Amino acid sequence: KITFILVFVIFNSYLCDMLRGYRYRIYPTQEQIILINKHLGCVRWLYNYALDKKISAYQKDKINISRFDLQAELPILKKQKDTKWLAEVNSQSLQAQGKSLILLIINFDNFSRINDAHGPIGGDSCLQQMAALLNSRTQGSDYVARWSGDEFLLLLRDFKRSAIDNYAAELCKVIADHTFRLPSGDTINLTASIGFSFYPLPLLGGQVIGWETSVNLADIALHQVKKRGGDGVANITFDEQLDAFEFEQTNNIDQQLSVLQANGLADIKVWMR
Repeated sequence: KITFILVFVIFNSYLCDMLRGYRYRIYPTQEQIILINKHLGCVRWLYNYALDKKISAYQKDKINISRFDLQAELPILKKQKDTKWLAEVNSQSLQAQGKSLILLIINFDNFSRINDAHGPIGGDSCLQQMAALLNSRTQGSDYVARWSGDEFLLLLRDFKRSAIDNYAAELCKVIADHTFRLPSGDTINLTASIGFSFYPLPLLGGQVIGWETSVNLADIALHQVKKRGGDGVANITFDEQLDAFEFEQTNNIDQQLSVLQANGLADIKVWMR
């Protein structure tokens, strides 16, 4: 009899907990449902991609691909996805109209100190806030993409070339004046270096040069800002009569650029805040 009473009390307590949990159940909102489905879709895609890569590699060469090898490929895949549409841009039409897409690479200055002082969660929070800040400075047709660990690619689709210097300088100031809030409640101010270029390049026959060259030139310009301590903007200018064939070989752009600078056919324009 005592055992029966004890079992009844335990069962009744468990049943009350179930009813209480059911009564105060929380349903996700429509936005949360969409977010959950996106995360599940990403996980499913990554699992299928990794499984396919491992099976293909083993069947072809009897090689077992490690998890670290697969992780190393993900940033490359992200870049390919983010820039796939650039290959479809009609550069000849843009060149004929005297227009260009403007590619800006934005890189945090001394970002490693954020991760060292506040951990990866603090660093990720700053990156998310930077993405939001860049999106707030764009128009509907513009594009923002995470380019590498602490680097972003900003693409301006319908923008006057004559206005880009002021835009880039203003963007540099906006980033420096922005207060980044960390999950711990602390606040921090950061600066960034910016390099920009045009696609197609404003050269004779510039439409024959791929967008990758424009990105490389923007990256070279950015590193000129880094050499001067960061917190500035740079771009590479060319002589109006320079022919695009100078950049047909993309393996040694730095060397080609040095030769052009020595001959007065190219220059790196740097603005420090």
